[in-house]
Amino acid sequence: MTQDETERLQYQNPYALPPLPFPQVIYSLDNLPQDIIIISELFNNPDPGKALENKRISLKVYPISFVRYKEAFDKVIENISHGNSYLLNLTFPSRISTAARLEEIFYCSRAKYRLFYQNKYVVFSPEIFVKIDQKGEIRSFPMKGTIDSSVPEAEKVILMDEKEKSEHNTIVDLIRNDMSMHARNVRLKR
Repeated sequence: MTQDETERLQYQNPYALPPLPFPQVIYSLDNLPQDIIIISELFNNPDPGKALENKRISLKVYPISFVRYKEAFDKVIENISHGNSYLLNLTFPSRISTAARLEEIFYCSRAKYRLFYQNKYVVFSPEIFVKIDQKGEIRSFPMKGTIDSSVPEAEKVILMDEKEKSEHNTIVDLIRNDMSMHARNVRLKR
């Protein structure tokens, strides 16, 4: 599917996910192909000779128009007011151009969790969303809110913000509800 086809489908239905053009494949971590690189708390297989975290990469970004964003935003507000949703992340695909290779982008990122997949795409996250331990206990660590970590006392500042607290409490409640549909002894700590 081309970028134009994906954008057209999302314009028609902004709530639909585009089909992923990749096959579902399961690999054992001890037998990962060399073109799949993971950096996480539990598993790391990067090439130590390629650490480029201090290199700057330039990107040219082609954002959607304000008109298109406002149209989607207004639909979100309408659906929230009808009770169809409590929390929504409004996102759009963003076309970018860069002279950097995907592998360079992967190694230059400072994200705590990273995936480089066969020179087709990279994935970054500051958080682990769901963790299942060896006893089968499921834990979720939702992180809502946005703040520049260089802000003095960033953690304290974001925890005192009413909007950020409201978003965080909503996602915690939604995840707890979802987990209760599939698990026993669901409880909230902190």
